[in-house]
Amino acid sequence: MAGPAGCAAADNNSSSSADVGSDMKQATELTTAQTSALAVANFSNFVNATVKSRFDSGPSAKRKSVSATDRENDDDLKQLASLLPANMLVPAAQQALNDGNFDRLLIAGAKVADKAIDAIGRPFGLWFRGASTFVDDDWSAGAYNGTELSLGAGADYRFRKDMVAGLAVAYERGNIDTSFATGDLTGDGTTVAPYVGWRPIPELTLDTNIGVSALDYTSQRSDDADVARFDAQRIFGGLNGSGAFHFGSLRLSPTAGLLYFEERQDGYTDSSGVSISEQAVSGGRLSSGIEASYTFDQEYAGFGLEPYVRFVGKWDFVQQDAVTLTTGETVRPGQYSGNLAGGLNLFNDAGLTGDLKGSLDRIGHADYENVTVQGSIRYGF
Repeated sequence: MAGPAGCAAADNNSSSSADVGSDMKQATELTTAQTSALAVANFSNFVNATVKSRFDSGPSAKRKSVSATDRENDDDLKQLASLLPANMLVPAAQQALNDGNFDRLLIAGAKVADKAIDAIGRPFGLWFRGASTFVDDDWSAGAYNGTELSLGAGADYRFRKDMVAGLAVAYERGNIDTSFATGDLTGDGTTVAPYVGWRPIPELTLDTNIGVSALDYTSQRSDDADVARFDAQRIFGGLNGSGAFHFGSLRLSPTAGLLYFEERQDGYTDSSGVSISEQAVSGGRLSSGIEASYTFDQEYAGFGLEPYVRFVGKWDFVQQDAVTLTTGETVRPGQYSGNLAGGLNLFNDAGLTGDLKGSLDRIGHADYENVTVQGSIRYGF
């Protein structure tokens, strides 16, 4: 009798271990897919904002006009104009002279000079951006909450007036607490990605990036009693398009974006002996929306200000399969959602730009939300 009883106990332990392994595998798959999607989306946003700033598709496209009270700066304007080819100024000057409008001549010359100096005088750019996302999912079985930190920096060169290329590096750190088995999942990673921006027409800016990430995860459960560590490698790419239509101080910018990532995670065995096989997570997202902003004519502490609001709708056309835990409960985020954001752009005539933004991603999600706060600074020289 002792033998069969012992075998039954062993079978039960094996079954219990298999159940725990299955649940942990699926819970890890779900949470890492979500945090990786956030990191990739934040990086794509970094690049998109940088390229738009590089081509003056944002607030800096609205240059200050030269009024009659600025005529004492005439010598400075003439010096700027002397750097330009004559054929750039002749048509505007001739039209102004024909109309007898000397103020218009001065304004036209200053605007052309300003654009030309900016185009040829600041081919290099350096930038830094940071974002912190707070996540909360209320699914009863697969509930989790935590933070995702994304930091990025890059340098680029505008080798043509309508093309820019650069290299970006990023660091990410995620920390997710799960209700299942009182678990905790943390991840650190670094990313390297080249990017290219193109402005085929003044009203349209396109950018694309492709990158690789090296990640380290630490998984803990049972109040940190069981610990496991594993590595992962991610590849990703993004494509964005942004319009810019100015109506005086008002700017309307329709946007669209596409991103995809695939992450392969190594297998591991935790400290209690539960084995998890290697797995892959992936995600694909299509988004579109519109941004509306207003640029103030007055400067504050030497900076122009442009507050804005933005709405973006998202469709996750590639996402992880539904997770069914051994409790019988099934968890899967929705495919459709909406993001509402608001922020402030800052810029000056010395090539320095920046922005502060907050966003809420909850629309379309009954049990999930994330709040992101981010800021950036960029210098062209």
